Amino acid sequence: MPEGLWTKCPGCEAMLHTLELKQNLGVCHHCGHHFLMTAHERIELIADPGSFSETEADMASADPLGFENYAEKLGQLRDKSGLAEAVVTGRLAIGGHPAVIAAMDFRFFAGSMGSVVGEKITRALELAIEERRA
Repeated sequence: MPEGLWTKCPGCEAMLHTLELKQNLGVCHHCGHHFLMTAHERIELIADPGSFSETEADMASADPLGFENYAEKLGQLRDKSGLAEAVVTGRLAIGGHPAVIAAMDFRFFAGSMGSVVGEKITRALELAIEERRA
């Protein structure tokens, strides 16, 4: 059987076709289990096509407290997830209305909120106010 075509639901153990699971927005139609979504998958579901523009993409955590192996862990998470931080922020349109989004991503330190995540969310809120976006 080709790999990646089927997913086993951890809720009810049903075998779900990947296309069917995607069409059902990552929810098992047997038991209602919600599968994790990446920040970009969630944004794609919400945003009008082609309207998303990421903001603060270059902001990334440092290691001001000198935690052991923290720099290596950050590098591994960035490589594995393709993210610089646990939140993705940006401008978008939803139903034609301008908005700002901050979407968390569990793949980066389980969505932990550090100083950079807090700063990105704060800047997203300030941008929404400044540009009068929802």
